[in-house]
Amino acid sequence: MPGIRALAIVAVATLIGAPPLAAQVTVTPTETVADRLLAAQNAERVKVGLKPLVWSSKLADHAKKWAQTLAVSDMFEHAPVGADGGEGENLWFGTKDDYTPEEMIGFFVDEGKQFKRGLFPDVSTTGRWEDVGHYTQMVWKDTREVGCALVGNARRDFLVCRYWPAGNIAGQPVYDYKPSAQTMQPAPKPDAVSPSAPKKRASKKRRRGG
Repeated sequence: MPGIRALAIVAVATLIGAPPLAAQVTVTPTETVADRLLAAQNAERVKVGLKPLVWSSKLADHAKKWAQTLAVSDMFEHAPVGADGGEGENLWFGTKDDYTPEEMIGFFVDEGKQFKRGLFPDVSTTGRWEDVGHYTQMVWKDTREVGCALVGNARRDFLVCRYWPAGNIAGQPVYDYKPSAQTMQPAPKPDAVSPSAPKKRASKKRRRGG
């Protein structure tokens, strides 16, 4: 069953109605970004106890062809179903030369803040799986290989990552949700407090999202 895919958009400029670019596109050599793109994704997989992905030159080549199509047309959309070989696909675009490979993957990782454990597509605290779709594909339990390509035109950089086997399959968990040793331990009993003892107040700082 083919997976469901989402789009990651950086709010830099609208693509709707944008004319095709006549300028020649530039392809970033795979060897200059492959290790960084792979490491950024595997760091997140390790956090949830998953095996790291392996880089696939075949998937990277497929990703490059579609990234070139996007850069030439200056459009932002997934490869047509059937033309993607059944591979999973994550897309991103942003202002040319403004983002590092780690920051690009960071947009996928950041979706994890809204992820909740459950069966796909009921995996988002917002009620919209699209809000976490890149993250879930990146940490999908059965996915083993990834290949990405970075292609730019005069205004924007386009990142395409292809995954095999594809994730985001309806009715399946994103990964095995095993309780940690800490959550399995019984909660400690509170110490007795004298009615006259001063009360302690706890405070939390909220981290601002990027």
